Amino acid sequence: MILWLKGVVFNVTTVDLKRKPADLHNLAPGTHPPFLTFNGEVKTDVNKIEEFLEETLSPPKYPKLSANHRESNTAGIDIFSKFSAFIKNTKQQDNNKEGT
Repeated sequence: MILWLKGVVFNVTTVDLKRKPADLHNLAPGTHPPFLTFNGEVKTDVNKIEEFLEETLSPPKYPKLSANHRESNTAGIDIFSKFSAFIKNTKQQDNNKEGT
């Protein structure tokens, strides 16, 4: 999404994980897509990929899409991960505990 919003030309490869090609396994062993390869380096953490793209594809050629303050992005990631855990929890009584 970031690449598209910045107007960068890129390639997307769709993979059937049940029949994962050997070169994909060799490229990023032990990980599942999405990941990014750039100049022979593999990035597997989605948040690190976003940070890398913002740093690498910075203005003036491409618009800056990240928050002005790094703490804003960190807070957003924290809220999203907690909310995701909350909605995926099958034990509803655990969702009602204090401090969550």
